Amino acid sequence: MRREKTTKELMKHLTLGAILGLGVMAGGVGQANATPLLNGQVIETTLLFPDTSTAPFGSQTDTVVAGVEIADAFGQGVTSIDFSDTNIKFTALNDDTLLSATFNGFRFFDVNGTITPWAVSINLGQTNVPGFDNTRLTFDENTIFANFESLVISTGQMVSLDLRPVPEPSTMFLMASGLAGLAAWRLRKQGKAALVT
Repeated sequence: MRREKTTKELMKHLTLGAILGLGVMAGGVGQANATPLLNGQVIETTLLFPDTSTAPFGSQTDTVVAGVEIADAFGQGVTSIDFSDTNIKFTALNDDTLLSATFNGFRFFDVNGTITPWAVSINLGQTNVPGFDNTRLTFDENTIFANFESLVISTGQMVSLDLRPVPEPSTMFLMASGLAGLAAWRLRKQGKAALVT
């Protein structure tokens, strides 16, 4: 026996679907509207050689603003470093072969502990230094290590690192809840359709 849905039942289902849909959208875009990642933040840059515990030139701190923050990293004539909100870009200033060591590169650190936890990846479309790959990049929620040891670089070559915020657990929970609600609603709807036919 088939029964026609009343307007009240249809409105109830449409309202439930709209609420669940908004929950999914809120969970999915929660990070998109988040505060800037690096803009205005203080980053400590340290040149490390011959390992990750030796800093022959000390550290320097910079606030991320428009333009190149470090025109000549530690006066070595090797690279400039430009931070943007979601990117760190190294540009070679001269042709050079970087010394072999356990580590010969940079550590970047969130000085104030106020930057949203990040994930880092190599921007393959802009990175053109042969040999710089994921094995040379390590990071945690507030520190990035980029190891350039033994690389041969040419003037103008770049390494570009993209940063993105790691979604907070509450955002992931909200999105998962919305998707689970939609799935339950769909299963319930299919179950009722099976009973009607």
